[in-house]
Amino acid sequence: MRTLSLVIFAFGIFATSIAQSYIQIVSEPDIKVFIDGKFKGVTNADLGGFIVEGLQAGEYAVKLVKEDCIPQLGNVKLNYGDVHVYTSKPFAPKISIAQSGNKNQSAEVYKKMLDMQVKTGSLKIQSLPVQIQISIPGAGITSQKTDDKWLANEVVAGSYPVTYSWRGYELKDTLTISPYAETFVFVDMLKLSVEDRTQEQKSVVKKEQPEVDTEKAAISVAPVKTSAAPVPAESAPALPAEAENRPGASQLSGLAPEMDLKGVEMVLVEGGEFKMGSGEFEKDEQPIHAVKLGSFYMSKYEVTNAQYCVFLNEIGADEDASYNGQEYLDIKSRDAEIKYEYGQFVPAEGKENFPVSYVNWYGADAYCTWLGGRLPYEAEWEFAARGGNQSSGYKYAGDRSVSRIGWYDLVSKQSPREVGRKQANELGIFDMSGNVWEWCNDWYDKDYYEKSPVLNPPGPEEGAEKVIRGGSFFSMADICRVTNRATLAAKVNDMEMGFRVCKPIR
Repeated sequence: MRTLSLVIFAFGIFATSIAQSYIQIVSEPDIKVFIDGKFKGVTNADLGGFIVEGLQAGEYAVKLVKEDCIPQLGNVKLNYGDVHVYTSKPFAPKISIAQSGNKNQSAEVYKKMLDMQVKTGSLKIQSLPVQIQISIPGAGITSQKTDDKWLANEVVAGSYPVTYSWRGYELKDTLTISPYAETFVFVDMLKLSVEDRTQEQKSVVKKEQPEVDTEKAAISVAPVKTSAAPVPAESAPALPAEAENRPGASQLSGLAPEMDLKGVEMVLVEGGEFKMGSGEFEKDEQPIHAVKLGSFYMSKYEVTNAQYCVFLNEIGADEDASYNGQEYLDIKSRDAEIKYEYGQFVPAEGKENFPVSYVNWYGADAYCTWLGGRLPYEAEWEFAARGGNQSSGYKYAGDRSVSRIGWYDLVSKQSPREVGRKQANELGIFDMSGNVWEWCNDWYDKDYYEKSPVLNPPGPEEGAEKVIRGGSFFSMADICRVTNRATLAAKVNDMEMGFRVCKPIR
């Protein structure tokens, strides 16, 4: 019995050592490292950073602190035995706040920003009542507002969760600071609403909360859920010239605004012309170029686990989710949300309406073909994500704030979420920014925009990897932009990969 106990004890030590995971912090020297709020050590030049040992699988909050600078916050998800490399960004000096609305940033801090080539903007806040608490941890801002016009200068550009507090009530929102511009918001704690008054915006974006429940100590602004949405489709004939880009073109063409394909809701995306790409971000998003598309249908939601199970069962896929020797889905992963039980494929309990994941390009393409559609071409995907002919020109699919319309790293808890739970875009399509990456039909070519045809561009004839769009629950906010392009080998099954269906109008 004693021998058995020793063997069990030794095995426990061995198993624990195998299960350990690590975070390698890559940063300049003398940076304090905190994991889940606990101090772990200081980076040094010999290691080029710091190594956090003895961690188990799970999610961890990382905080890096440099004296007189804004702390850097992030999240890391570890699997058993992982060594996760976490690289810091350049540290920005702490921000000074002016209560009068006048610029108050020192020349020294501004010079540091320029030397570091950090893009910054300013943030102006008015509120009712005047005296509220403002907390923006990601930008290093915690301030008691005491005057009418509150102004923070040289705020590092990006999207930040923000909390406004007053007399025990909390109002949560997300702010986007644009480079070299001023963001201006009005916070009404009496109505629990936030109004964007940025001068550059052509229209006011308003988000409201139901009446205050005085028994609750904290209230968050909930995203507004809309009812309409679109679907992906093939290069279709262009609309007649007199019908293009006109409200009500669907009535003119006799096309139904919505349709159903074997239980998949599809929404009409009317054809039109738009400027594809961006001149501000990555080189493969350039040049901005004109694209003209015919009408098509796009699925309102990302394809779900329940919908994909119907497909696998109907075609008689093998129990490893392959068909005719081609794997469609990685069903063996411990995180897979589709199981094979008693001779059929079923979604994991409670995951029926979550987006199918771990699906490769071949599995996505086969589903779309079975449904009578196909994967969207990249141009169709971007046109639909922008809102088609109803586009408001947002950075993300339906709003200038990604938190309102998408699941990304700061709000997702590092896992996919049920489809359709955030606000839809102008066309009524859900989750085109975040949740899961979406496969496109096209091969990827970083220089394709330089030679893309104007009419219904089909992408390159060949390539090494396929285009993926939209970002995922594990992506930073900027990755979820409607113009962002990424690429992945067609055979790869990944937890972050999903898709939606497009049906061309013949």
